[in-house]
Amino acid sequence: MTEQSTNIEDIIRSLEKEASKDPNSVIALSRLSMACWKGGRIDDAIRHTQKALEIDSTNASLYVNLGGFYFQKGDLDGAIRENEKALEVNPYVTQAYGNLGFAWMQKGEWGKAIDFLKKAVELNSDFSEGWANLATAYIEKGLYDEAIEAAKKSLQEKPDFAIAHNNLAVAHYFKKEYKLAAEHCNRAMELGYRVHPDFVKEVQAKSK
Repeated sequence: MTEQSTNIEDIIRSLEKEASKDPNSVIALSRLSMACWKGGRIDDAIRHTQKALEIDSTNASLYVNLGGFYFQKGDLDGAIRENEKALEVNPYVTQAYGNLGFAWMQKGEWGKAIDFLKKAVELNSDFSEGWANLATAYIEKGLYDEAIEAAKKSLQEKPDFAIAHNNLAVAHYFKKEYKLAAEHCNRAMELGYRVHPDFVKEVQAKSK
């Protein structure tokens, strides 16, 4: 057992004691659930969050957290369900829209993904990850101009966001703008993004 895992288990035990002293404390249960999540105890994180929601069913952040735990377990339907509940409580939660967009991306439902991601960036125009995911969804739908616009907005907030550079590389490639594709492909790789080798070769060949 590593020192880090030992430390997180100590933290969990401490928070369990805190929660047992006040079993109706949403804050204590929420802190405990997040510690369990960090310690890889996802089922416990879910259980404690569900308990917190039994106490306060109007807490949108708890639904978002619960959706994240389900997503980590690979339960996309659970992730979608809980983020939808968050929006029923509060229709202005940017992260819930972003999470729903990403979950629908994983399901290959690009139209639904675009709808939720557009709402996310409408609520928060600084949501770099949301813009990058929106660019990915646009590419999958063949909407390359829209993808380029979204990826550029992502880079306005995070100029070194590798995924956004990769999105630009792909979108420019499909628009036959090969030099721009090569530029962003190279930048994505410089930033550590694993661009598919076949795509790299194709871009390099066509940008000469």
